[in-house]
Amino acid sequence: MKRTMLLLDTPETFWTLMHDTAHWEFELFVGFCEMIVFDLIFGVILWGWLLKPYLARKKQETIDEEHKLHNIEEVH
Repeated sequence: MKRTMLLLDTPETFWTLMHDTAHWEFELFVGFCEMIVFDLIFGVILWGWLLKPYLARKKQETIDEEHKLHNIEEVH
């Protein structure tokens, strides 16, 4: 009788994972998903809604301070 080998029959070591193509495909897939979630989604949220308005406000405050220091009046 031929016995089928189960996944649990062989221990998972560094060398078995190193030579397993399915493991590398899974690692690439997980890395790609992680890159999309963390880099794109969080990056867009942080830049668009938090950092960009903060930097614009700080820049305007700096300009206003410089104008006040040099007695420059805004004319619109």
